[in-house]
Amino acid sequence: MRTVVIGAGLAGLTVAARLQEQGAEVEVVAKGWGALHWHAGTIDVLGVYDKEMVDSPAAAVPRLIGDQPHHPYALAGADVLSDALAWLITVTDDTIGLTGDLESNHVLISGTGGPRPTCLAPRSMLSGQYADTAPTLIVGLDRFPDFASLLVASNINEGGGNARAVDVAVPGITDRTFLNGVTIAHALDDPTMMEAFIKTVRPYLGSEERVGFPAVLGLRRHRGAFEQLQTELERPIFEIPIIPPSVPGMRIHQTLRARIGEHKVLSGRDVTGVELEGDRITEIVSEAAGSSHRTPGDRFVLATGGILGGGIVAQQDGTLEEVVAGLPVTGPDSRFDWFHTDFTHGHPVYRSGVAVNGDFSVADGPSNMSVVGHTLGQADTIREKSLEGVALATAYRGAGLLTEEWVPS
Repeated sequence: MRTVVIGAGLAGLTVAARLQEQGAEVEVVAKGWGALHWHAGTIDVLGVYDKEMVDSPAAAVPRLIGDQPHHPYALAGADVLSDALAWLITVTDDTIGLTGDLESNHVLISGTGGPRPTCLAPRSMLSGQYADTAPTLIVGLDRFPDFASLLVASNINEGGGNARAVDVAVPGITDRTFLNGVTIAHALDDPTMMEAFIKTVRPYLGSEERVGFPAVLGLRRHRGAFEQLQTELERPIFEIPIIPPSVPGMRIHQTLRARIGEHKVLSGRDVTGVELEGDRITEIVSEAAGSSHRTPGDRFVLATGGILGGGIVAQQDGTLEEVVAGLPVTGPDSRFDWFHTDFTHGHPVYRSGVAVNGDFSVADGPSNMSVVGHTLGQADTIREKSLEGVALATAYRGAGLLTEEWVPS
């Protein structure tokens, strides 16, 4: 049984990894990388509900399901959510060390110095608990515009903490012509460059009990870079998420992609259509660098990210279209109904999605296509702070249901 997954965000990579673990033949085809590259690199399950910060997803998710019976968590099931989180913790243990559980959210220091709830956080962020009032040094880098150390420290202090900010100039890093989070992370993968970074930071240390950095502490050698820095500074350190590109998110992407196999994840291919025989898809059609490609399969999984990921697009007349197979989309009938007049209220257009059956197969479309992740709609995941949780739980459950359809040879 050959399964083709369309989309390489957290949902698509999770489906592919889970199916491959069960012995399936899998290929991932994607136009580009998904939301992991622009989100924080944490796993948000449910951070806000009824305009209140959620302390315990274990308590809040069942209430959410009761209030919203068509929410993706209702489709996946609360038990599956717990299993999916446990699986991802195991998968990332040697690389990122995602830590946490459904009983209580971490509340970490955000990129602006405020509180940010999340369910699973990488080990590199755990010492950045917002409620910790220990003296804290926030370290930024000269000429790096994506992290404002003074703003972070000021807001920590406004919230009752005790923080001081400093920006450092690191030869070989901050004197580069182009500087963003990824270039810094690649530089700090080099132990020699990390040693130069440590020598630059050490003179600024005072009585602070912990040190916060922008989330750029290595990419491919992150664990070694993080441990080297923490050991040399002789106190807990932590990363603070910054604006995209997200280095912590890229670490999760790398881990899942390696688990699937680099050669089985094909990016740069814009899937533009499908070929049908009766009610079944036989292959997908994609465009890449001026050439057309056809990818055959027995099952197809749509994980294109919905309206926020480009999997659903809006036309000038207000109609919403699914871009791969032309599947019907549930959502507002008119563009005048897309948005609520109160900006903070949440907007109907973000809940648009493709209707599915209980086994994630499309309700009105090809019989061998399933949908997972945010293409399902029925949730305002940004407002709920449930983006990764929805992607992970639906993909994990969807993969499990697909596995039940076949027996490996």
